[in-house]
Amino acid sequence: MKKTIATYYANMCNGGIQRVISMLIPEWIKGGNKVILFTDEFASKDDYPIDTKEEILRIVLPSDTKDGYVKRNEILSRSIKEHNIDVMIFHLWMNENVTNDRELFNSFHIPFVLYTHAVFSYVYLENSKFTNKYIEELIKADAVITLTDISKSFYEILGCDTYLVDNPILLPKKTISCNKKSSTTILWIGRFCNQKKPCEAIEIFKELKYKIPDVNMIMVGKGEEENKVKKLIKKYKLENDIKLVGYDKDVEKYYAQSRFLLMTSYYEGYSMIIVEAMAYGIPIAMYDLSYLPTVQFNKGLVSCNQGDRTAIVNECIKFLSDEAYYEKMCRLASDSINKKIQELNLKNTWNDIFDTITIKNKDITNEGKVIEVLINHIQYGYEEEICKIKKSKSYKIGNMIINIPKKIINIFK
Repeated sequence: MKKTIATYYANMCNGGIQRVISMLIPEWIKGGNKVILFTDEFASKDDYPIDTKEEILRIVLPSDTKDGYVKRNEILSRSIKEHNIDVMIFHLWMNENVTNDRELFNSFHIPFVLYTHAVFSYVYLENSKFTNKYIEELIKADAVITLTDISKSFYEILGCDTYLVDNPILLPKKTISCNKKSSTTILWIGRFCNQKKPCEAIEIFKELKYKIPDVNMIMVGKGEEENKVKKLIKKYKLENDIKLVGYDKDVEKYYAQSRFLLMTSYYEGYSMIIVEAMAYGIPIAMYDLSYLPTVQFNKGLVSCNQGDRTAIVNECIKFLSDEAYYEKMCRLASDSINKKIQELNLKNTWNDIFDTITIKNKDITNEGKVIEVLINHIQYGYEEEICKIKKSKSYKIGNMIINIPKKIINIFK
C-alpha cells in the first residue's frame, strides 16, 4: 500500500543533504507515494529544484522553540491529521528538535526514521552539543537509514533497525563538449567549512603551482571559512590563479572547464561530489575516505593518506601531465558510475522500507548501554587528561614562553 511520507530538513539550499532530498522526493513519488516537505525556512531562489510534475506541499515550522515547542507541535499535529501521514523521514538527525518531534510522531503511532547522512562518528568529530543524546536518539528511533557498511555495523550493535541505502545518482542532462584534455583547471566544490578543508586545497594548489605554473583552480561554495580562504589566497598572492565563484546550483559549466576534481574532506557520509564528478567523466584526486562506497569503486579516482600533501600533489601532476593515464581515469570514472546507476532501483528499495518500518520497542538494549557507557567514559577520560596537562608545570612554562612575544609586542604598542 502506498504511503504519505513526511520528510524534514532545515532548508533546501547550499548543501549536499538538501540536494539529496531534492532527488529523493521524485523517487518516492515514482513509487506511488505522496510527499510532504517540512522545513524551518521558506522556499528561496537558491533552493535545489525538485524534478517532479507532482506539486509538493511544503510546510514551514517555527525554528524558535522558546515557547516550549507549542507552535511547532500545533503545526505538526494538524498536518498529521489533515494529510494522514504514515512515516516521518527526519534528515536533521543531530538537532535539538529530534526528541520533541520523535515523541510527537510516535504519539500518533507514526514511525520516526533518522536518515543519517554522515559517518556514524560524525557527532564526535564535530564535538556537537548533541553528543550526549546521540546514542539515545538512535536507539529510540523506529529505524535508521545509513549510507555506509561501517555505519550500519555500528547502528546494529546498538540494536537499531538499520537500512543501508544508496543516495540517488543524477546523470548529466547533456554530454559536456569541452576541451578537458588541454585544460589545466582544477575544480573544488563544497561548503567552506572545517570538514571540507578548503584551506588545505589552497595549500595543495600552492605547491602544485610551483611545479606547473599555468595551473589554475575554481572553488565553488561558501561557508563559515570563506574569510580564511580569501586571506590565504591573498597571503600566497594567488588572486589571479584561484577563482571563487560562491554557491551555485548549476555546476555543469564548472565541470566543463575542469581537468579533474580535487577533494580535501576529512570525513564524508556519502559524497555526492564524487558521484557527480564520475558522472561527468571527471577523475578525482582526494584524501582517503576508504569507508565510502563511492571510494570503494576504486575506479576513476586516486586517494592519498589524510594530510599527505606531497602524495596528492604528485597525483595532481600525473593527472595534468600524463595524457594516457588521464584518459584511462576519465573512462574508468564514467564506466564505474554508469554501472552503479544500472544496479540502482531506488523506487522499489524505498517502497520495501516504507512497507516494513513499524513502531518499535523503545527500551535501550544492553548493547546500546555498552556503547553509550564506553563513549561517555572515553570522553570523560579525555577531558580529565586535558585538565591534568593544563595543571602541569611543563604546560604552564610552555604557555608562558609562547606568550612572551605577544607581551613584548604589547609593551612596544
